[in-house]
Amino acid sequence: YSNRSSETLRRLMLWEMSNLDWDAPFNVAASVGVAEFPLDGTTVEAVMESGDTAMYAAKAAGGHRVVLSDPSIDKDAVMRAAKARSRRGRPK
Repeated sequence: YSNRSSETLRRLMLWEMSNLDWDAPFNVAASVGVAEFPLDGTTVEAVMESGDTAMYAAKAAGGHRVVLSDPSIDKDAVMRAAKARSRRGRPK
């Protein structure tokens, strides 16, 4: 992966942070999946699927992180883990 993707993400996050009301309390949490064309797919659908899988891998690993798409990520296992984690966090 090029530094271009991470630099773009960094700039976007800084721009978002510059628009916050820093006097008001807030919490921020994010699980981010990053996919890059054409490394992770040659169609919009394939790149989006790669990014989604990476995002669910970030969630399955506990959240609050960025995961780069990688062909070695087991999509089905990641989806099962993310869904199980999501069910545990729901109110009863």
